[in-house]
Formats: sequence, C-alpha cells, structure tokens
Amino acid sequence: MARSRFSLSNSLQGKFITLFGSQALLLLVVFTLGMTGLNRLKKGQVELGANLPKAAVAARVLHDSDVLRVLHVSLVGGGRSSEYVDKRLKRLKEVEDLLSGSLTDMEKLPWSPAEQAKVQLIVAGMRKYMEAFPPLMARARKASSDEVPELIEANTAFRRDGYNLLLTLLQDIQNQGAKQVAQDQASSRVSESWMIVGLVVAILLGLGISRFVSRQVRRQALALKTAMTALGRGDLIQRCPVQTRDELGEAAESLNQVIEQLGKDIRAITEATDRTASSATELSATASEVTQTVDEISRSATEQQSAVLVGTDLLQQMKSLSESVSAGSERLAALAIASREADEQGRESAGESDRAMSAIQESSQKVNRIITVIADIARQTNLLSLNAAIEAAKAGQQGKGFAVVAEEIRKLAERSASAAKEIAALIQESTERVTTGSEAAAQVGLSLDRIHGHIRETGERVEEISGAMIQQGASVGQLQRQLDLVSNLTERNASATVQLASAMQETSRTTEDLANLATDLRALSHRFRIQ
Repeated sequence: MARSRFSLSNSLQGKFITLFGSQALLLLVVFTLGMTGLNRLKKGQVELGANLPKAAVAARVLHDSDVLRVLHVSLVGGGRSSEYVDKRLKRLKEVEDLLSGSLTDMEKLPWSPAEQAKVQLIVAGMRKYMEAFPPLMARARKASSDEVPELIEANTAFRRDGYNLLLTLLQDIQNQGAKQVAQDQASSRVSESWMIVGLVVAILLGLGISRFVSRQVRRQALALKTAMTALGRGDLIQRCPVQTRDELGEAAESLNQVIEQLGKDIRAITEATDRTASSATELSATASEVTQTVDEISRSATEQQSAVLVGTDLLQQMKSLSESVSAGSERLAALAIASREADEQGRESAGESDRAMSAIQESSQKVNRIITVIADIARQTNLLSLNAAIEAAKAGQQGKGFAVVAEEIRKLAERSASAAKEIAALIQESTERVTTGSEAAAQVGLSLDRIHGHIRETGERVEEISGAMIQQGASVGQLQRQLDLVSNLTERNASATVQLASAMQETSRTTEDLANLATDLRALSHRFRIQ
C-alpha cells in the first residue's frame, strides 16, 4: 500500500487479491466437489476391492468342488478297477486339500452377518460332502454296474445345498459390485456436473471482476494520460481527476501536487527572471560608469607618470646644482683657509700688509664671485623645489613624501641664499675695510683683527653652506627614491587599471549573457499556463 489511508480493498493489489481470491475460492469449491466425488469413488473401489477376495475365494471353492465332483463320479464309476482307483485317489487327496484350504480361507474373510451364515452353511455342506465320500467309495468297489448311478447320486444332496448357497453368494457379490459401480458412475457424473458448474461460475466471476477492475484502471489511466499530455503542452491549470482510491488514484493526487508545485516554481522563476533582467540592466549601467571611471583613472595615471618623469628631470638638475654648490663650498672653504693663513701672516708681518691686503682683496673678490654663484644656485634650487612641489601636488597621495622633501629643499635653498647674502655683505665689508686699511695703516692691527673675525665668521658660514648642501643632497636622494616609488606605484596603478578595464569588459559581456539568459527564461516560462 502506498499510503496508510488506502485500505487493501482500495488498492490495485487489494483488487487483484480479491479477484484471485474469489477465483481461488471457487476453484477450492470445485476442488472440494471433485475430491468428494473422488472419495466416494475411492470408497466404492475400497468396497469393490474388499469383495474381490470374497469372490475369488468363492470362485475357488466353486472350482474345487466341481473338480472334486468330477473325481467322485470317475472314482465311483471305475471303483471296480483297483489300479484306476488307486491312481485317482492321490489326485482326490490333492483336490480335497485344496478345497479344505479354500474353505478355511473363506471362513477367515470379514463377511457380513448374513453372508457369514451362508458361509457357515456352505463350509458345513462341503465338508459333509467330502466326509460322506469314503464310505460311498467302499461300496462302489463292491457294487455292480447297475448300482453305480445310484452311488453317484448318493452324496449329491450334501453338495447341492452348499453349492447352491455358494452360487447365491457369488451372485450377491456380483450384484453388490454392479450396484457400487452404478453408484460410483452416478457420483462421478454429479461431481463432473458440479465441477463444470464451478468452473463456469469461476470463469464468469473472474471475467466480471477483471472487467470491473480493468475499467477502473483504464479510466484512471486515461485521466492520468490526459493530464500528463496537458502538462507536456505546458498547461499547469488542468488537474487530473481522482476516480479511484488505489495506487493510480494516489498517482493522480501526486501528479496534481507536482503540477501545483511546478506552477509555483514557474511563477517564482518568472519573478526571478524579471528581477535578474532588471539587475542585469543596472549592472550594465554600473559597468559602463566603472569603465568610464577606469578610463579617467588611466588618463590620470598617464599624466601622473608624465609628472613623475618631469619631477625626475628636475631632481637630476637639482642634484647637478647641489653638486656644483658643494664644489663651490669646498673652494670657498679653501679660500677661507687661505684667508685665515693670510691673516696670520699679516698679523705676523705688518710689513707685508699691503701685499696681504691685496691678497685679501683678491680673495674677497673670488669669494664674492663664489657667493654670486651660490646665490644663483640657491635661486635655481628654490625654483626647482617649487616645480617639484607642483608636480608632487599633481601626483596626489603618492606625491606627499615628495612634496615634504621638496619643501625641505626649498628651505635649505633659502638658507643657502640667506647665508650667501650675509657672506656677500661680509666680503663687501672686508673689501671696504681693506681699502680703508690701505689709507690708515695705523689701524692695520685693528682691521686685521676685524678681518680675522670676519674670516672666521665667513668660514663658519661656509661650513653651514657645506652642511646645508650635504643635507640638500640627502634630501634630493630621498626625493629621488620617493619619485621612484611614485613611478612604481603609477606603473602598478596603470597595470591594475588595464586589468580592471579588461575585467569590466568581461563583466559587461557576462551582463549581456545574463540578460539574454533572462530573456530566454522569460520566453520559456511564458510557455506554461499558470492562471
């Protein structure tokens, strides 16, 4: 049973079991009738079989008595011939033994009371007949031929009574057998009739139940076929009528549930398809916007890379200027040392003051030229740092470190320019002092002291400029590293932008495929009638 609510009689199995059960019952009835008839036949055969030994023994007694009668007649007739009599007496003994044995066997058989009385009379008569023959035979040996007929008939009365009863007994046995055969034949005909009737009824009932079951099954099967054909056409409105409560009816209910669930699924697919189509449209628009943004990022990356290249060139120029400033600072330091040495010599030898003043003036002029070069370098460095700051601003977040370094370089350039101005002022003042010293030799010592102080201060300023140039060189190196980092980041951004553009193109194609799939699903779902 497919479900517990279906009873056995409502299922196909129950119907077929009922069909086969009814036929089996009718066949059992037919079998019972047949077995009853067979039992009656068997009983009759048993009775016939029981009468057969009786008939056989009676027939043997009858036969032995006839043989004995023949021997008696022959012995009585030939009684005067001793040779013949002696020869036949041996045979007589054998026949008498056979007859006695047959009579004994007859007594042992299970006769009915009436038959038993007849058997006793038969046995007694036959034995009297045998017992009466020896005296008769003795008389026959002495009798004349005229007495022979009388002797032959002398013991016939004993045999006749038993013989007639034996014939009657055999006739009764035959009559009983014939009667039993007639009864068995009648019983057989009745059994055959009932068996034929039972078979006909079983066949008709089986055909009727089979037709009833097949009609129900065929009607429900046609309903299932119609519903499934409609389902194959996409009709989800038509339902299969449940006409039986068996497995086919259960299948119809299951089919209706499947159709109902399929309708819900189709509606859900249609709604999901509409949402998918809308989402695909929105995704396509978003992909277009992202593609435009990626293009803008790509252009910005290209511009940023160009700005980094420009910044790199500026840094190279700044590095060259820094190297020039460093070289000038070294020469200025050498001149300061030379000035100090000249000052020492002037302090040691006042006589050589004019020559020393001339050397100092010449050195001051050289220093003035160097200061001019340093001022020009500082001005150019300031301009380069401004350009670097502008390029760093263009680089955005990646150029922050570059902007900080450029700011530091600008400050160092300003400090270098300020120091150069101070040195220039000191040199100018030294020059004026030297000129004045030529006119006032009396003030040579004091001027030399002042010159010594200025020279010392100039040396300190030169050392500051040299340190600033060293810091500026380090800052330029750091700025170069920042620019390299920005360049690498820019290249990676450009590569990522290209990959992103490729991914967005793939996304756009996927979106188009998704939209086409949604269209196909919508067309497929429209094949089904759900309302």
